[in-house]
Amino acid sequence: MVSSQIIHPVVLGYAYPLRVRISGGAAPAFPLGCQLQADVRSSLLTVGIAGTLSTADGSIIRVDDDTIDLHMTAATTAAIESDFAVLDFARTDLSPPEWVGVQIELPVIVPATMVGIQ
Repeated sequence: MVSSQIIHPVVLGYAYPLRVRISGGAAPAFPLGCQLQADVRSSLLTVGIAGTLSTADGSIIRVDDDTIDLHMTAATTAAIESDFAVLDFARTDLSPPEWVGVQIELPVIVPATMVGIQ
């Protein structure tokens, strides 16, 4: 399953919403009732995580079989330590959990204006 879309960069220290749409798979990427978790990292080799998104806490919202909305907090984006952030998804409603097969790399920029950010 390969898909691409034009996205705005993550701005360090600011909340970041993103709609992700996956197409072309034989089965739905995000079937009804699925529970998802995504760890946001500065790179695939980074041990620490900048933040965790999940359907359990509402930071991942399933829109339909092929679409989810992601909501990164300002604290999560502030913890990214690279020009890119990476994340992928695991289904936590399955036992054992399964990797979804979707990996995203997002460009990250440092803003000149840092209102309320130290």
